[in-house]
Amino acid sequence: MGFTEEELERYGFGAGAQMIENEAQTENAQQEIMSENVSQENHMHEEDLTLIQGIIDVFWIEDDGITVLDYKTDRVDTAQELIDRYATQLKLYADALERVFATRKLKVKEILIYSFRLEKLISIE
Repeated sequence: MGFTEEELERYGFGAGAQMIENEAQTENAQQEIMSENVSQENHMHEEDLTLIQGIIDVFWIEDDGITVLDYKTDRVDTAQELIDRYATQLKLYADALERVFATRKLKVKEILIYSFRLEKLISIE
């Protein structure tokens, strides 16, 4: 059982979507994100270089924008603990995705954390 063409189109994977087909392309996309971040940091702070590295767990594209989802296994008691720990990281992921998809004029509309410990989906405002 697979997705219909309509479902694929709705989530940004239809005929007009640009798909990443293999690990090499995935790595190239990640390097492009990192390179752009480094370039931006160099431009803003020519003497100070800040390199940030990370891997986005999941993102998908819908008609009204991009959703980012990050899985967390931290042993926490509240959703707020995860928000406090990871909001900055996830906002950087969102910024990187918006840069990569700038030619398609896509913006991140939602940032989510799924906590396995809390068994809960958490929205980052």
